[in-house]
Amino acid sequence: SHRKKAAADASLGPEPYPYTYEQMVKMRELKEYDEGMDVTKLEIYIVDDEFEKAFKMTKDEFSSLPNWKQANLKKKLKLF
Repeated sequence: SHRKKAAADASLGPEPYPYTYEQMVKMRELKEYDEGMDVTKLEIYIVDDEFEKAFKMTKDEFSSLPNWKQANLKKKLKLF
């Protein structure tokens, strides 16, 4: 059926976890993550406008930064 195919397609990509920045910081503090979350990339689960407010840049801009800059920003924002 069509619905089964859509579900199968969805499992190929990362699940959309639309979390606020505050929710993500809290999850990290409590170390309570959703199943399948990549705890080394918590920032990808933050809803875009919240991400841009916290990081002062888009996710694309963030991902183009050198790893050390990403790590420093994440530490500053309590996501590392």
